[in-house]
Amino acid sequence: MAPHDADARLTTAAGYTRRAGRTDNGSGTLRWVERSQRWELRVQVDGVRRSEYFSASAFGGKQRAEVAAKRRRRVLAGEAAAGLLVLARDMPLGEFVERFIERQTHLEEATKQEYRGRLKHLLRLFPGKGIRALESGDQVAWFFGRLRDEKYSPKMIAHVRYVVGLVLDLAAVQGYIKRNPIRAERIKTPTVDPREYRLFRAPEVFAMLDAPDVHGTPVEALIALMGLSALRPGEAIGLQWADLDGEWLRVRTSGRRQTTKTAAGRRRIKVPARVMDAVAALEAARPMGEVRLFPGMTVKALDGRLHRLQRRLGIDPPGRPYDLRHTAITHAIAYAQTTPGVSIADVARWAGHRRNSTTLDTYCHVLDSSPGLAQVMSNAYGSELARLRETKDDNEGREAVTPDGSAQQTA
Repeated sequence: MAPHDADARLTTAAGYTRRAGRTDNGSGTLRWVERSQRWELRVQVDGVRRSEYFSASAFGGKQRAEVAAKRRRRVLAGEAAAGLLVLARDMPLGEFVERFIERQTHLEEATKQEYRGRLKHLLRLFPGKGIRALESGDQVAWFFGRLRDEKYSPKMIAHVRYVVGLVLDLAAVQGYIKRNPIRAERIKTPTVDPREYRLFRAPEVFAMLDAPDVHGTPVEALIALMGLSALRPGEAIGLQWADLDGEWLRVRTSGRRQTTKTAAGRRRIKVPARVMDAVAALEAARPMGEVRLFPGMTVKALDGRLHRLQRRLGIDPPGRPYDLRHTAITHAIAYAQTTPGVSIADVARWAGHRRNSTTLDTYCHVLDSSPGLAQVMSNAYGSELARLRETKDDNEGREAVTPDGSAQQTA
């Protein structure tokens, strides 16, 4: 046999059988190590070598392990030919994180900043380290444990885990680490429990809308958009004047992003007159050349203002801006059941959900968009307010909340 034949078997004094192969970049050589009963795949790129192992016990036999090793060798050879396989001894963690961010060309700048914010924890807990420090599953598990000990929420840790997983995927592909320990060792993070929604009653929503210090302000318009038209807080804040077309509203951005979070979020809905009145009140004070309805507003700032407003009105417990959207969708599902021509599919499209099941799964605690759906929401709140006005409490002196937010003594 020729010494460079890919199928030639060579026996060495070290006690293993080797399949000789080419020594080109990324081509790899494969050998059987008798002592450990595994195949060793060695890959070399620009003088830097990496080994991967395929044991007979893990793959159910020597031949199956060899097939898996050969398949992996073909993948690495293809990546090397395409210039994607770069084996390096190590790289500073901060430098590699920036390389990862720069490669995310499909992401908007706002999303890249969110990624940087999540990865700052990695740089903080591994100061001066290289990317190879994350090759150990014990180190990665320690990192998530520290975040938990520092009282970060399970949701935040889950977000960090997702981005760190992408970073380690890139490091494994480029040869800085052998494999991504998060996936290879199935490292778990705390379970994210679904958050209970704070559903507002109709008089509570109208009390917020008609509060004297809110009426005619951007906060009134935002409450109306979220509580009556089910916009997400970021979608409402990201609205532009060009998105308004009479009774119709085009949703196409979210916060600082140039587009909505999902394709289903880009939608055109009809809004009730109460929403249009609140939005129209802003136009008189619109600065010359301003394209956004709510310039300078952020979700965090809105959350604070809404919290203080609810405290002044005695709405307890206070809810988040997102709870206004939950309230609108919950009412829509409940009232759509009694409204001919409006289905759960209409509610899902109106809410910007990609699947009907998302609407049902998220709002399964209530009874089981078309242009008429906006009127359904308007009628829903109007019907409940009318019912509350007509209801008489047997206990004299009990206070009831009126739509203007004041307390009224019932007879």
